[in-house]
Amino acid sequence: MSVSLIISYYNSTEFIKLLEIVPHHWTIFIYNKSNKPLSLSLPSTNLKIINLENKGRETDTYLNHIIFNYYDLYDYNIFIQDDTHNHIQDYHAFIQFANNFFNSKNTFIQYPAKYRKGTTQPQQRTIHSGIHSSNIHIPKDSILTTASLFNIPLPNSYTTYLCAHFISTSLSIRKHNIEFYMKLLYWANNSHTYSPNIKGYIFEHLWPIIFN
Repeated sequence: MSVSLIISYYNSTEFIKLLEIVPHHWTIFIYNKSNKPLSLSLPSTNLKIINLENKGRETDTYLNHIIFNYYDLYDYNIFIQDDTHNHIQDYHAFIQFANNFFNSKNTFIQYPAKYRKGTTQPQQRTIHSGIHSSNIHIPKDSILTTASLFNIPLPNSYTTYLCAHFISTSLSIRKHNIEFYMKLLYWANNSHTYSPNIKGYIFEHLWPIIFN
């Protein structure tokens, strides 16, 4: 069984505390979007640092990783953002969460992330007919519109966690061909329909549909 941990890094190095306890057989991919060299001293030798242009938030990072590695994906792929102190309640429990998933034989799971440091409960949103009901300045139909653009079928109602921390198997990712992810990436980085922040929100709520 092979495991990769994919980190979208921009300006928070809190994730290093997590890396200090990850199992040695995990391969760590850090996508450095900070425009500064990143040097780490870790016991793991399975560490890859890839410099990436700073655009498209974690959506750009995740899609680039999938495209770069589409034919060589690990069995299990863990995607997280760099500000782990905001989103992960307990690092040891996070490792156990991943191990429990590996043993479950399921193909995709979202981590029940908390939204900000100091909060203790994960935050979820429910999407009805592709429409979100959050009290935020994001078009209510933005998820529906984007899903329709890429022929992503939405259930009548579903609930997602925020903050785009999730685990997917290679089989689940490869349910779609590489061209599908290339189209998503092109739209995420070139379409002017929505701002990068809104696109990040949209994809937070589309990942579990894309990979399930």
